[in-house]
Amino acid sequence: MANAKKCKAYGKCGLSGPPNAADGCVNTVVRVRPEHLNAELKMNHCQITRTPKLVVNQSLIAGRRPRVASVADWPRPIVLVLVAALLLIPCLTEAQPTAHYVPGVEGLNAASLPPPGLYLRDYNVAYVSSRLNDGQGHEIGAANPDAFIYANVPRLIWITDQQVLGGNLGLDALLPLQYTDLSVNTPNGLFKGSTFGIGDFLLEGLWSRHLPRFDLALGYAVWAPTGDSSPGLTTRAGLGYWTHMLTAGATWHIGPDRLWSLSALNRYEFNLQKDGTEITPGQAYTLEWGLGRRFIPAVDLGLAGYYQQKVTEDSGKGATGQRDRVAGIGPEISGLVPWLKVGLSLRYAYEFMAENRLQGHTVTLTLTKPF
Repeated sequence: MANAKKCKAYGKCGLSGPPNAADGCVNTVVRVRPEHLNAELKMNHCQITRTPKLVVNQSLIAGRRPRVASVADWPRPIVLVLVAALLLIPCLTEAQPTAHYVPGVEGLNAASLPPPGLYLRDYNVAYVSSRLNDGQGHEIGAANPDAFIYANVPRLIWITDQQVLGGNLGLDALLPLQYTDLSVNTPNGLFKGSTFGIGDFLLEGLWSRHLPRFDLALGYAVWAPTGDSSPGLTTRAGLGYWTHMLTAGATWHIGPDRLWSLSALNRYEFNLQKDGTEITPGQAYTLEWGLGRRFIPAVDLGLAGYYQQKVTEDSGKGATGQRDRVAGIGPEISGLVPWLKVGLSLRYAYEFMAENRLQGHTVTLTLTKPF
């Protein structure tokens, strides 16, 4: 929910970019949207209810019990549409994003890693959604979802002095702590649940290089299924499978004064078979970008956005063959608090497009502290 429902700063903080400048590699991956909940509805039947309506008023005069409208009285096209919408819900929820990485957690200067040193970065992510879309991006009103996810994700980043090909080697690790509250109509009735738990653990190797106008970053990460998971519809934080993630990105500092920056960060995930099933989730691609300007020392303002897509279908017995994608955009402010030596960034993302998944809003507050 993910679903799930990504250091910017310099000066005394010792960071290479604005406090949000980031970890070009693991940047964060909090299963913070409902999409990242492993929500998989298992149902085959549905009920369609409607407020009763009197259709024979004369019966009141005759003393007979009035006739109440039933589904049979509805126009056939409306009935077919509603039934199809409800029956689509299981497929859509089973096709919820399979990416461990949550898009949009990193923003401006997303592909800029800090200089050598040890850093603690703390992500605070809140996601809300009240809309589930079909494969054409149309809302499925019958589902009527209500999802809220909050994740706190502490991440330890270590950039060493060891260099290869002119770039510094590093490591980072994170472990999400996530609260999820979800309610949604299913063909079997209303599902409602809430859970607080530990998500999946990530360990990543990093490579970063800083040039006069460009910052470059590469990474290879492994996600381990340490979180509690379930094969059915659930609010548990774990996904239940191992994932290999490749990351590559660059930040372009424009002009001699480097006031403007344009960044792009790419990630590709290869998933292994899900525990307790014969299903191997499909591969996923994520692009995050940011365009910003520094208005005063160590304070940036700009726009950040993302695009994520399930590239291949799930495989194995019970796989649905559904794919999903989502795109979001929003403002960001990032800067340095000198007296605390802490980098800070605040970002809002509005998902303006979503297919075969939830569509919602994300607010991210990130703190980075060098040691």
